[in-house]
Amino acid sequence: MTKALVARKYARALFGAGVRHDVLDALYDEAESLLAYLRQERRLLAFLTAPQILDADKERVVRDTFGERVSSTFLSFLLLLVNKHRIDHLDAVLDIFIGLVKEHRGIVATQVWTAFPLSGEERDRIAAEVAGRLNKQVELTVVEDPDLIGGIVVRIGNKVLDYSIQHFLRQLRDQLMARSL
Repeated sequence: MTKALVARKYARALFGAGVRHDVLDALYDEAESLLAYLRQERRLLAFLTAPQILDADKERVVRDTFGERVSSTFLSFLLLLVNKHRIDHLDAVLDIFIGLVKEHRGIVATQVWTAFPLSGEERDRIAAEVAGRLNKQVELTVVEDPDLIGGIVVRIGNKVLDYSIQHFLRQLRDQLMARSL
């Protein structure tokens, strides 16, 4: 089974447990916190995925590190990943789980690339436009990319809306080239 399939399977299991036990919000918060920590501090995941370290030692570290800080459901889930030798998928599982919760809540992740910083008003206007079109809440991430020259590129899920100057110049070039043939 590929890493993505394994990660999705465990993420869905955690999501299902959260819904069944009515602890989805707590699990979401714990997953976001742990994922942010793992991205900042890679040594913990390196330790947990090291094949030369015994599972019992990994379990002890998980219990000592998280036992008092997370819910029993989340702790059980982490221990399950250790016992099933799937802890190396932890960051992918958490990422997919967070996406499932956002989807469940009707939140759509939207990325916007711009050549220049956006004002708060511009951010709000873009978020409101996307939210209005999709009839969903929008979580907007803005990335500055000076290579764009001007305009914006919006990514909503798998769909890309390119309103950049580069895109319009390419279209104009292609139209002129087509006419000259």
